[in-house]
Amino acid sequence: MPLMKSPAGDMEITINKMTADKDRLVTVGKFGAWDSTIYFTVDDVLDMMKLMLNRKVIGFILKLPLLIVKSRLSGQRKDRET
Repeated sequence: MPLMKSPAGDMEITINKMTADKDRLVTVGKFGAWDSTIYFTVDDVLDMMKLMLNRKVIGFILKLPLLIVKSRLSGQRKDRET
């Protein structure tokens, strides 16, 4: 679960669904204890895409398959230990 850290405290964020509504991207989930719906305009999505076009994010996406395998293998080891 994603974790948001802020001066107000740490809150878990759960995204249950992503969809589109007319001209907006919509995420439905929980923000801490509260149900939430977040609406992103076309400009919001373009801004997020621009923010993601940097070496660190692209590098993370490229190594994501290896991180997934590593995570699954460490999960199997923990299951065997219990």
